[in-house]
Amino acid sequence: MTVTGATSFQEVGTVAFADGRRLRFASVGSGYLGAGSHSGQKHGAGAWRVEGGEGQFAGASGLIASNLLGERGCPLPLGVEACTSS
Repeated sequence: MTVTGATSFQEVGTVAFADGRRLRFASVGSGYLGAGSHSGQKHGAGAWRVEGGEGQFAGASGLIASNLLGERGCPLPLGVEACTSS
């Protein structure tokens, strides 16, 4: 995720699943990221375009819509338990 403004971001990435399956995606426009309801919390939303993949995702296309919730620079899609950094 790259923060592109006070409340905006863009993202390009790959989701890796078991057995070498991968799904590639990129932001559609800019996502929104703003203050959450608790101190230090962020919330937001974004849309991603599926740009292909590997394994069962080879030739994949479509759109993904996501709501985000996170803390201290670690925004996460709702339901994801941990944040990793590279």
